[in-house]
Amino acid sequence: MQSTSNYLWLLSDILGQGATANVFRGRHKKTGDLYAVKVFNSISFLRPVDVQMREFEVLKKLNHKNIVKLFAIEEEHPDMYERAVLRKEHQKKYGATVDLWSIGVTFYHAATGSLPFRPFEGPRRNKEVMYKIITGKPSGAISGIQKAENGPIEWSWEMPVSCSLSKGLQVLLTPVLANILEADQEKCWGFDQFFAETSDILHRIIIHIFSLQQMTLHKVYIHSYNTAAIFHELVYKQTKITSQNQELIYEGRRLILEPGRLAQHFPRTTEENPIFVVSREAVNIVGLIYEEVLLPKVHQRYDLDGDASMAKAVTGIVCYACRVASSLLLYQELMRKGIRWLIEIIKDDYNEMVHKKTEVVIRLDFCSRNIEKAEKIYENLMQINLEASEVDEISEIHTKLLRLSSSQCTIETSLQDIKNKLSPGGLLADTWANQEGMHPKDRNPERLQALLCSITDIYYQFKKDKAERRLPYNEEQIHKFDKQKLYLHATKAIALFKGECVSKYDTFLDKAEDWTRKMLHTRKQLLALTNQCFDIEEEVSKYQDYINELQDALPQKMFAASSGMKHTMNTVYPSSNTLVEMTLGMKKLKEEMEGVVKELAENNHILERFGALTMDGGLRNVDCI
Repeated sequence: MQSTSNYLWLLSDILGQGATANVFRGRHKKTGDLYAVKVFNSISFLRPVDVQMREFEVLKKLNHKNIVKLFAIEEEHPDMYERAVLRKEHQKKYGATVDLWSIGVTFYHAATGSLPFRPFEGPRRNKEVMYKIITGKPSGAISGIQKAENGPIEWSWEMPVSCSLSKGLQVLLTPVLANILEADQEKCWGFDQFFAETSDILHRIIIHIFSLQQMTLHKVYIHSYNTAAIFHELVYKQTKITSQNQELIYEGRRLILEPGRLAQHFPRTTEENPIFVVSREAVNIVGLIYEEVLLPKVHQRYDLDGDASMAKAVTGIVCYACRVASSLLLYQELMRKGIRWLIEIIKDDYNEMVHKKTEVVIRLDFCSRNIEKAEKIYENLMQINLEASEVDEISEIHTKLLRLSSSQCTIETSLQDIKNKLSPGGLLADTWANQEGMHPKDRNPERLQALLCSITDIYYQFKKDKAERRLPYNEEQIHKFDKQKLYLHATKAIALFKGECVSKYDTFLDKAEDWTRKMLHTRKQLLALTNQCFDIEEEVSKYQDYINELQDALPQKMFAASSGMKHTMNTVYPSSNTLVEMTLGMKKLKEEMEGVVKELAENNHILERFGALTMDGGLRNVDCI
């Protein structure tokens, strides 16, 4: 039992060990409340006094839910007081580089569950290689691992797959680690730059996004004053989907972010309710990236040290399996939600397309009728030998309109094909998504968590057994039974993880890849039809403008026809019967032309009203889904 003025702890009840201190589970003498007690060893006093005190000052200032709070600093024995207050001199001194190095190692360990620099058999058993790793580390590398005895050191400049941090945070934190995990004091950052960079990270807000076709969840770290344009760039860095191909969906509706919109005004997101990103071009499905889960070998021999190490490794692996299983379920649930929403959006696009097609058909029909009337008028004008150069052009336009009318059949067939795909049981139906994969009702993550709790209890007991160094006979037998239970629970957990979670997820992933491929093809098909309709509409509008010009020119043509008739009659001196016939024919032609002009004017008026009606959202009684 060790103690200070207000706290006491058992040396056997250790929570963690480090190079300069050990952490024990302690209690307050008066209240009995639990506290973590960090006891510094003699190595810690080799550091200059200002470096030692800086740790306390930094801890006093920190206030974060994921960082333990410093409640008090107390002395255990006179030697600590002597070194801290009287400032005894020592042979070797360390600067801020040592503290920053320790912070970097702690960050890496917390993020990955393993130390960044690991010789074969561990740093404590292979100190020479550990020294070579630290002193020979390439600049910028954040980890170095020796995987075989006397083997090479494998350096890495990135976080491993097992890292629990999002890619968005890894991108920001990795440069920080690279600059504080430097043994060379000239290359290592100082505390000012370290706090400036970490403060920049902490002051960013998080926008959760889910890339539907890639089936990946991301966190975008962005300043509240950054604009949507910057947000799209950050999304590209994580998904490789270019800004112009990013289509956003939030809570079932399209999300349009104006380029100047500030991030602080974006919708509030969580992992369960992110912004969905749909790519307008094909992207490969990725899914959740995780390390293969393998249990370590469990030796049958009775060994308190070995059993504690083995139990720690097993606990870590099953804990990782629990975390992966929860993420796999979340990804599948998000995929189901996104697919359901996207189907509804495609249906809306289809209905808009059907409406546009109906509008174009009506315009095309009006235009065709008008061109037929105009063609008839100008043919009549030619019958009385009046020059009408427009006849050939009118005939050519009539032919083109007939060609456009014939294309309606192709459009109708394609629309029916899309409708079939979107109908229940069609290629784009989401029935498979509700049948395949993991579901919350299976409660697989909860089952894994229950097994993890049992394994963790055994691990904590093994730590206590290790501290005792030797167990009485009865406790030794219990230890052996617990070891068997540990193996049984771990085997069951891994079987559940692989047989239920991973297997069902892989099947779901394959189905999702097939669905997204068909979805993209259908959307491109629908877009092509929409563009085709707009092209027809533009061409019809051009022809209608020409018809309007003909309509405006008809009175002058009719006047010319009448004058020409009179001129002919005066010159030829026809008989009275011929004059009567020509007069009656001219009168009839004039009446027909006036009737056509009136009908053309009415058709134009109808078209104008139709255009205004569709702009206001009317005329929606079409074949919708």
